[in-house]
Amino acid sequence: MEIAKKLDNKLLFSIALGNMGDIYYDEGNYIKAMEYYQKKLEIVEGLNHKRSISITLFNIGNIYKKLKNYEKAEEYYNRAITIAKELQTKYYLCIFLHSKADLYYLLQKYDEANLLNNESLKLAEELNKQGTIFNRKVLKAKIKSIKDKTGAISELEKMLKIEKENEEKAILHYELFKLTKEEEHRRIAIDIYQKLYEKTPSIEYKERIEELKI
Repeated sequence: MEIAKKLDNKLLFSIALGNMGDIYYDEGNYIKAMEYYQKKLEIVEGLNHKRSISITLFNIGNIYKKLKNYEKAEEYYNRAITIAKELQTKYYLCIFLHSKADLYYLLQKYDEANLLNNESLKLAEELNKQGTIFNRKVLKAKIKSIKDKTGAISELEKMLKIEKENEEKAILHYELFKLTKEEEHRRIAIDIYQKLYEKTPSIEYKERIEELKI
């Protein structure tokens, strides 16, 4: 940030602001993260740097979702999605659509969530982003569980048999515990999340650990 100030480089300064916002977000300090994202948004809107505008709108939407202000979260997601479609940035559109789908899942708008998630999954498959594909398949199973819990459990168990990444194994055990209430899934999920948190103390891991310990 200091170098960007000296160079009078507004775009570089906005990137630094965004990175600071990301750090506070990962720490769970959402109010402080919001301050940095709002400052970044003001700069990139002044520069009319649309890709940065869309990413920052999305980040702000994520904070509103964490704060359970779902109406504002949807508003910012919609603005981000509109710009991503205008710019035809498939990767970011894929990310934004999935987050809005997850929001609709939280709001119990399951049909709308499914449509958005399928659109995001199609983009992820076109981009051949395996980690991104994984997250969409997990949400697809969660939506399926509303009407077909047994089928959803089966799909998650199949994914678990072939999954190698620790974080993704943790996600699958976490989701399977929520659906089955089987103690083994809870125990394994906590163990993996604790190991992940020791390496990277992310708020996402901490929140999962605290939820699973209840």
